[in-house]
Amino acid sequence: LIIAADKDATKLFPLNCSVVELADTDIPDGFQAGNFTYSNGVIAPVQVDYVALATAERDRRMTSVTSKINRLVEAQDDGDITSDELTELATLREVRTKLRRLDLSMAPDIDWPDM
Repeated sequence: LIIAADKDATKLFPLNCSVVELADTDIPDGFQAGNFTYSNGVIAPVQVDYVALATAERDRRMTSVTSKINRLVEAQDDGDITSDELTELATLREVRTKLRRLDLSMAPDIDWPDM
């Protein structure tokens, strides 16, 4: 991963890193440090795993929704759940089901359910 780039090498601090000198013509359009790699003389864009990112986001949302569901189920078990909380519990369970059934293979174009 290219973490820094500059035309003036004295501006770089390559602690535990390599420094490579390149001609301006070797720098691809849209180059930005952090979004490109350098290997065997070639600068290439970082490949983003959108499915992995979507999976992590789905898991984060599932954790949040499940935590809220657990809190409401405890209130229900204790016999002190309100009618508004019962409605919220049903809604949260629907959201969790939608999250579980999401087709993440379409990432990054995911139609996330409202939370």
